[in-house]
Amino acid sequence: MNLLNEAEKELLKIILESNHSGYTYSGTIEKFPEYIKVQIKRLFKTLEIKGCAAKTYCWLNGSWEAILTPKGTNYFEKEEESKKMNNNSITIKSFNVSSSNINFGIVNNSNTNIEHTFKEIDKKIDDEADDEDKEELKNILQELKQYINDLSDLKSVKQNKNLFKKMSNHLNKYNWFYQSVMNIIGNTIINIMKGN
Repeated sequence: MNLLNEAEKELLKIILESNHSGYTYSGTIEKFPEYIKVQIKRLFKTLEIKGCAAKTYCWLNGSWEAILTPKGTNYFEKEEESKKMNNNSITIKSFNVSSSNINFGIVNNSNTNIEHTFKEIDKKIDDEADDEDKEELKNILQELKQYINDLSDLKSVKQNKNLFKKMSNHLNKYNWFYQSVMNIIGNTIINIMKGN
């Protein structure tokens, strides 16, 4: 989410409290605090740049008009949702696996629906893998599924060089497969670390 600074938030709040018809809001600058008045054109432009307004106008007579986007009209609700989500998440920058760098991003405070993810990977194998590789990729996926179930049950990581060797054999040809399964393993480990 592209966050607004305090002055931009204050301006957007005042705009949202002004007269409007649909997404078009209007009023006079008398409603704005002095610190906003002196930078009104720049702040209006910033709302446009950050996607909260489609177009803004400020006239010499002191009146203004702002055509907000759905992002602008829902900004404060989305900001609140984002704050709640960030309070319940762990951000991981990277994870090293055999000289490969895998980014996990943000793992939210919820159990990952691993079964759904496995089904998505299985479908992608059907859609994108070469015919001669499909059976082996599906076998690896089933073995990985069993490994993840054991990992979840035992709450500890056990060594399985054979599984990683099989996955690595397809790294160059099916990078998406390797990334997907590493995401599943990473999410499972994070959930275990969080006590889930």
